[in-house]
Amino acid sequence: MSLVRFKSVLPGFLSVDSLNRNQKNVKFCIRIALGIDLSIYGKQLAQEIIKGLEDFCSQTRVTAAIACRKFLLSLTEKERETYYKVMLPPLCLNRYYMADAKFLLYSQETWKTLFGTRGPELVATYIDSVVNDCDYLFELIGSKIFTSAYMC
Repeated sequence: MSLVRFKSVLPGFLSVDSLNRNQKNVKFCIRIALGIDLSIYGKQLAQEIIKGLEDFCSQTRVTAAIACRKFLLSLTEKERETYYKVMLPPLCLNRYYMADAKFLLYSQETWKTLFGTRGPELVATYIDSVVNDCDYLFELIGSKIFTSAYMC
């Protein structure tokens, strides 16, 4: 496939809607490897990563977490700040996701790598987004996430 043709299908390719977990994982891995132009596709990619971080399947969450870390680390601190409002809540919540211990540790390591000791300050700055995300996930998933959400 030519680069021109690939760029024309890229917006649809970024979407992980209505895919099974294996297809979602493959798409996240390919996006990590591609190094796509974030000035054009960054917001769309961030939204798809968030969907992956909130997925019911642990494997999809793990792959999305890897994509998320690589995505945010590829940006300068100033560029990252444009994504904190939407990406901080799932990153915060996944530090307490009990279904997968390795994922929980990876999420905590990602939090430390990205934010160091600034985590509480950033949560306070974006508290409205964090609370809204917690409320949304509680309605979607139920009481298990409720406990995790309010640990943040």
